[in-house]
Amino acid sequence: MKVSAVNEFPLPLEEARINASVILCSGFFAQVVMLIKLTGLLSFPFSMIPLPVLLCTVSAGFFAGQMKMVIQKTPLKRTCLGFIITASGLLLLLTVNNRLDELALLPGLALSGIGQGIVLSAVLRKGEQTKPVWYSRGVMIGALITATALTMTSCLLLQSGFTSHEGYPYAFALLMDLSLFGAIYVRMIERENA
Repeated sequence: MKVSAVNEFPLPLEEARINASVILCSGFFAQVVMLIKLTGLLSFPFSMIPLPVLLCTVSAGFFAGQMKMVIQKTPLKRTCLGFIITASGLLLLLTVNNRLDELALLPGLALSGIGQGIVLSAVLRKGEQTKPVWYSRGVMIGALITATALTMTSCLLLQSGFTSHEGYPYAFALLMDLSLFGAIYVRMIERENA
């Protein structure tokens, strides 16, 4: 008779990867909602630019995350690096957003998109993956929907508490804090399991 032990505790590194993907998705979708809302305040030709710039730079960041010099780092180090780059881009959005200068938004969008793409390439790694015991599609979809809804609602409530465009810096600051939280969380898990 063969007895196999079931690991009741999730593997810390795999759990960190899953949690980082939830943080990434919730922050990305909240940023998309804020950009869609922000485009209503921009002049016509520039109102069509922010969202495609973000999507293109996420793609560029994903491919940059596959480059040899980046891929040599562990997935958690790449995730931490991506979250820090994302926070830097959101900081740029935070500082220039009071003026609502359309072209001034582009560097922040590009930098945050590149960081999100690097995180995406790190959390979507290929190969043999051992899933934690508590992992199931239903649990993951529920966690993703809940985290995304909470992040979007928080950003929209922060922004709508002010008149016109004055609330956008606070919403982008919340997203920046979420990215920094992701970086700190991943770094702590990496240090504990080194």
